[in-house]
Amino acid sequence: MIGYSSIATFFSNTKEKRMTSCDIIYLISSTMGDDILNRKTNESIRSKILGICLILAGFVIAIFAFSQLLDKDNTYINIERSGERIENSIFYKYDGKIYALIPSGGYYIVEGADIDSFSVIKSENTYDSSVVGKDKNYVYFGNVIIKDLNPKEITNIGNGYYTDGKTTYFCSLLSERNKEISYLSDAFGNIVHIFNKNYKPKSYIYPYHKLNTEKKITKINNLIYFATDGDVLYYEGKSLENADINTIKQISKLGEYFSDKENVYYKDELLPIKNSGELEVVLSSQGSNFLYDRKTGEVFKDNIRFDEKSAPYVAIGNNSSHIYNMFFVSNDGVYFFNQRKNKQVRIGDNKFKGKIEFLTENVFCDDEDMYFLSSYQTFINYLYGHRAKYLYKEISEITKFDKKEGWKKIKDLGQISDGSIWTKNGKYYYFDNLGNSQLVNNTVFEIIDNKVLDELLYDNGNLNVDRIRTIIKEGKLQAVSGEVVYAATVKYRGFYRYLFLLTPLVIIGTELKWRNIKKK
Repeated sequence: MIGYSSIATFFSNTKEKRMTSCDIIYLISSTMGDDILNRKTNESIRSKILGICLILAGFVIAIFAFSQLLDKDNTYINIERSGERIENSIFYKYDGKIYALIPSGGYYIVEGADIDSFSVIKSENTYDSSVVGKDKNYVYFGNVIIKDLNPKEITNIGNGYYTDGKTTYFCSLLSERNKEISYLSDAFGNIVHIFNKNYKPKSYIYPYHKLNTEKKITKINNLIYFATDGDVLYYEGKSLENADINTIKQISKLGEYFSDKENVYYKDELLPIKNSGELEVVLSSQGSNFLYDRKTGEVFKDNIRFDEKSAPYVAIGNNSSHIYNMFFVSNDGVYFFNQRKNKQVRIGDNKFKGKIEFLTENVFCDDEDMYFLSSYQTFINYLYGHRAKYLYKEISEITKFDKKEGWKKIKDLGQISDGSIWTKNGKYYYFDNLGNSQLVNNTVFEIIDNKVLDELLYDNGNLNVDRIRTIIKEGKLQAVSGEVVYAATVKYRGFYRYLFLLTPLVIIGTELKWRNIKKK
C-alpha cells in the first residue's frame, strides 16, 4: 500500500531527477487504487489524496491569479501615452525617471540615471534603435549600469563595441533573458513588483561583455559582432582561440558558424573539427539551422556535435517548407534534433534502400520508393477566454507514397519555383514548395481537374499563391497520402496537459471526502 510516508519517500527520491507529471498522476492514481482495495485505511488515504489534489489545484489557481495581477500593471500604457522617447533609442523620460524598453521584459527603470544630463550613443546604423545611454556619471547598457566606462570619453567603434580609450565592451543589440537571475528569484521579484512598481527584477537585458585588453580595438568589416586588437580576434567581446584574422569568414548568413583556413567556430567557441572546405548551413524554413560538412557527413547544432560514431549523416529537409525539424540519416539509424530537450534523438532504423536523391526540397526518393515531407501541430485549449490556444506538439514526418519507377518531371511553377508538375502512368501531380507558412499543408497532390491541369501546364510564371490555395480549396487538387515511416515529435506544453488531467482526480477526491463526512 502507498501511504503518506511512501508519498514523501517518492518525492524525496526525485531530488536528483526530474519528476514528470505522469509520475505524479501515477502516484495519485495508485494511491487511490490501494485505497479502494483496503477499506481499513480509507479515511486516511482519502485525506492525503484530497490534500495533494488541493495543493495542485491551488498551484494552478495561484499561477492564474498571479498572471492577472501582472496584467494590472499600467506602467507600460502610461509611458506609451505620456512618456518622451529619447531620439531613436530604447530610452524614455517619464515621471522624472529614465526607462528602458527591453523586448520581452517591458519597461525598466534605469536605476541611478540622471534625467537632466541623460543622452544616447547613436547606433552604427541609423535604423537601429540605440541601446546605450550615458549621463554625467555613468554609461548604461539598456537597464544595466556600467561603472568602469568613462561617459565623457565613450565612443561607438561599430559592430556593437564601445570604448573610452582604455576600457572596451561589447553590447548586443538583441535582448535576452538575464542568465544571472534564477527563475525562482525572477518569480519572487515579480511578486514584489506587483506591490512596489519602482522595483522590477532585471529579467531581460542587453547582454554585454568586457574585453580582456587595453589595446586599440577596430571592427571587422562585413563580419557582424567581430573586432580585433591586431593580434586577437573577438566575437561578441570574447576571444577566438587560434583564429586567423586574415582568413576568418562566415560560413553562411543563416547561422553563427565561422571558419578560417583551418579552424571552425560556433560564435566564439572552437569546434572539434577542421575546415574541410565543404561546410554549409542547412535548415528547414520553419526550423533550426545546423552546420553540415558535406565531405565528412558531420553535423553540429550550435556547439553540440552529433554522435561522430554514427557519421556520415545525410541531411533530409534542407530548405524544406513543409517540416519543422530536419532528419539526418546514417547507416545505423534516422535522427533529428529535439530543440526542447537540446539533444540528438534517434527515431528508428535506417529503412532507406541505396542512395537518397532529392527531386524537390520536399520530395525525394531512394533506389526503390518515393517519399515526401510534411508536418502538423497540435494545440492545448485552456479554460480562460480568448487566450486559450497554446502549442502542444510539432510533428514532422517522412511519408512513403509510391514506387520510384515511372516518375517524370514536366515543369516548374511560379517565378521562384512555388511547385512543380510531375506525371506517372497518365496521371499528373503537383509537388508543392509553398508549405505550411503559406497555408498549403499537404505536399503531393493529384491533379484531378482537366481545366486546372491545362492552367498549370501552360502557366508562364504568373501563377500566384492565392490561386493555388483556391484550387486546393475547390477540391481540384487531391492530396496524396501514404505510409508514415518516420516522425519527429517535439512536445512544448505537455506539463500543462497533465495538470488538466488532474482535474478529475480533484473531483473524485472531493467526492470521497464528502461521502466520508456524511457517514460520520
